Amino acid sequence: WKLFSDVNAAASFHIDGGLRYKLELPEQENIRHHAQFGMSFNNFTKSKITYEAPDGRSSTNELPLIGRFAAAYFLGRDILLPVAGSGPLDLTFTLEYQNTLNYEHNNIFSLGFESIVWKTFAFRLGYFTQSLDDGGNEINYSRLKDITYGFGAIIPLDDLTDNKFPLVVHLDYLSLKAPKQTDYAAFASLPNMRTFTLRVVWTLDYDPIFEFN
Repeated sequence: WKLFSDVNAAASFHIDGGLRYKLELPEQENIRHHAQFGMSFNNFTKSKITYEAPDGRSSTNELPLIGRFAAAYFLGRDILLPVAGSGPLDLTFTLEYQNTLNYEHNNIFSLGFESIVWKTFAFRLGYFTQSLDDGGNEINYSRLKDITYGFGAIIPLDDLTDNKFPLVVHLDYLSLKAPKQTDYAAFASLPNMRTFTLRVVWTLDYDPIFEFN
């Protein structure tokens, strides 16, 4: 990262890593379910970065060391709709905790829920809370917390075209209240942050060259 042409560019190297474990649970009549557990660490090498100013001064900062721990539970079953007939209903429940291990603040806890009906319509609901550095000023917030929601549509072109077009199109909408970190009147509240996402998943299907029995 280079701020000025007459100083050296700031650079650093760090390593991230993580693990995930999927626990298959015994299937029951019309019930499919499993649990997943994961953890990851950003910058577990505790790398630092040094910035130089044009006057020759420099400062060194340690990059954030972030640990994330999460768990999820999936439950799926077939439901009967009055007109459309039978189709899958998939429910996913998640929780995540994020801790900035080398910083006192910016720790996040979040809960999430997703419901997908007939592999076509999705509804999502979430809650998060995050600790902040209020700078010792009582008009600043020491914690953010809010509820988020969103919905989406899934277009399975692979199923609709008998896999002639191995594509699945995802259209998603998310609404999140803009974070407000102070009660100071000069900082007006911003409107909700809204995100629209288009995602296309292409599945490659090929025959193996070699087979081993």
